[in-house]
Amino acid sequence: MELITSEVLTDRIRTYLQHQASLKELVEWAENAMMDGTFEETENYALRDITGRLGVADVKAFRLSEDDFEQFLSQLEHTGRKENGNVATANGLLKWDILQIAEALKIPQDDVRDYFTDGRRVPFLLERRIAYEILNGSLASSEGAGYDVLDSDGRKWEVRSVSRGGIYFCPSYMVGSGRHFEEDGFLQKLDEIAGYIVSDIQCFPSVPYWQIPADTVRAWWSQGQLGKSSKISRAKALSLLRSL
Repeated sequence: MELITSEVLTDRIRTYLQHQASLKELVEWAENAMMDGTFEETENYALRDITGRLGVADVKAFRLSEDDFEQFLSQLEHTGRKENGNVATANGLLKWDILQIAEALKIPQDDVRDYFTDGRRVPFLLERRIAYEILNGSLASSEGAGYDVLDSDGRKWEVRSVSRGGIYFCPSYMVGSGRHFEEDGFLQKLDEIAGYIVSDIQCFPSVPYWQIPADTVRAWWSQGQLGKSSKISRAKALSLLRSL
């Protein structure tokens, strides 16, 4: 059985676009590929990862409109759910235009992608878009507030990212050189917040996000799904997201 990875999908889609294939032909190929093959475990939900690999600029270069490309991605995603039953359905997407960002900042598009897929840097921007666009709320009063954003009802949320290195759910003060995990502090954190808003930044520029109640994370911890310190790999994180 053929192994269908996001890289394979991207390469084939890029080839089709270069030969001016129609949207119908692209979708027919994708449907056949998904019915005949299987997805790589570490990427098997992330059809949206194709967006991050091709980018809006490439789509324009291949003369396929953004609307057509979005339609194509939607059909891909629907087919993936139907045929595989293991696609993690996100609550929504945060979209950026790489070309516009690169032009505004006067830096290469590759540097834009590097920044937005860096889990140490991009949270500053994610927190603001999530607070204002998704929650209709506000940022925490300070970096030491114990949460990142407030929703319109005043509930507290933590903003976290799934990066190449995975994700952690414990308080930030427990992560880093010379720091250690404390279960009591982690469980107290879960008592104080409504939950987590988790974004898969590897799918930039179309970043899916999930709102995960604190009770769900507590259940994962009780079931031993979050390891010994609440830090898990990307593959494990995607597996848990598929279970929502």
